[in-house]
Amino acid sequence: MSDLLAPHFPSVNELGAWLPQYEVQRQTHRGHDHAIFLGRQSALDRPVVIEVIPPPPEDLAQALQQRLRRRARLVHPLITAVYDFGHTPAGQFYLVMEHVEGRPLATLIEEGQLKPKTAFPLALELCEALQILHDQQMPHGALDIHSTWVTPEGHVKLTCIGMAQDEVGDLAWLRPFYGSLKGDLQALGTALHWMFARCAPGADGRLARDLPPAFAAVIRRTLESETARPFAQPSEVAAALRAALHGEQEKGESATTRSRMVVAPGAKPPAPATPPAAPPPKVVPGNLQPVVRHYEPSFFQRLDAFVWKAFSTGLHVMISLISVASLILLILFKDKIVIEQDNTLPMATVEEMEAPEKPIPAEVLGALPPMQDLPTPNQTVVIKPITLPPAKPPVDPLVELRTQYIAAVQEAANQALEKVRLDDLPHLQRELQLLQSGGEIPAVDEPNLPASLKALRQRYREVRAGRSQGTP
Repeated sequence: MSDLLAPHFPSVNELGAWLPQYEVQRQTHRGHDHAIFLGRQSALDRPVVIEVIPPPPEDLAQALQQRLRRRARLVHPLITAVYDFGHTPAGQFYLVMEHVEGRPLATLIEEGQLKPKTAFPLALELCEALQILHDQQMPHGALDIHSTWVTPEGHVKLTCIGMAQDEVGDLAWLRPFYGSLKGDLQALGTALHWMFARCAPGADGRLARDLPPAFAAVIRRTLESETARPFAQPSEVAAALRAALHGEQEKGESATTRSRMVVAPGAKPPAPATPPAAPPPKVVPGNLQPVVRHYEPSFFQRLDAFVWKAFSTGLHVMISLISVASLILLILFKDKIVIEQDNTLPMATVEEMEAPEKPIPAEVLGALPPMQDLPTPNQTVVIKPITLPPAKPPVDPLVELRTQYIAAVQEAANQALEKVRLDDLPHLQRELQLLQSGGEIPAVDEPNLPASLKALRQRYREVRAGRSQGTP
């Protein structure tokens, strides 16, 4: 029992001598029943993590070995890969795993860096990774926001798979494993509550009040195993999350339309009580399909379209009826229409029309004007120069480009306001204030700049560079 309480782990040099194919650099963690070393695989030149586990008790040895072998067979981009597995000369187990560059979900939530538009695709990837485990009939057993990491590229990485977790949350290999698929689903619900509400669910099962109703219903079904319709697998949770997002987007569009129709002219529209969830990325890694947003017009939009269609149809019918009635009247009264001649003017006789035209007397025509003398060859003709209006000053192409860029940013801000992209709107407004105050855009974009503004800046810089070099 004393050996179990104080296990012996190899030093960096000892482990490097036992595993010559790896360059063991340093020990990063030493726990009750495992130690973690950072190293590098020389053949492939990649960083690795080496986990050393002391010899287990006889009653746990076979179960632990089977668990480690099943863990080593899991291969998926969302799961930490196991490169090697074996025994040291001292009888200890060792696992050589992928070195994950990233941060745990718990740290991102604590620092306030996990926003709804980022949390939704991560939640779908978390469901996908857990579904891979359950397809292999292998429970995770220690799923939480500490064992779920996020890579710099923004993807999920599951760690600590197959480790036993006690009541206080400590992880260990040398404990009986009681993980189950049902327990993983409840742990998934707790992780989703952390991701969308940034806090843990209440001990009595109550959820955070600021959760959107559709998302709260999905998380409640995941946490409550005794509900009438429990989820059977993580893929069902992912499908329910997509449906919840679709419902919240429709609700947000309807609320925005109503608020725009009620607001008085000149007043700012009130902000929605619950901002619509951000759409997921166009490409979701793995087998999950991206969320497709189907546009459905609101009641007032359908009413406006119906009234306009009825008005245009009635106008066409009325014009057609007037045309038909006019044609019928013309046919019925064509014999009664008489064109009267104007007899007030005297008519000329045939003799008068055939008589030759008399010349006009000179007294009537008057005297012709005297003919001007033409200039003789000795005379000098004075030619007055033609004065042209002054040419307009040329337009500075850079000033014209700046005006076009301001108009493009204003158009992007209007589109962000119409489509309720609340995360993009502040950046576009600050860009307009900078340009209107005479400032220049910075040479390097900020990391949190939206993609639409980045594209406008890049196009502005390219055209500006071309015009500065004389290229149109």
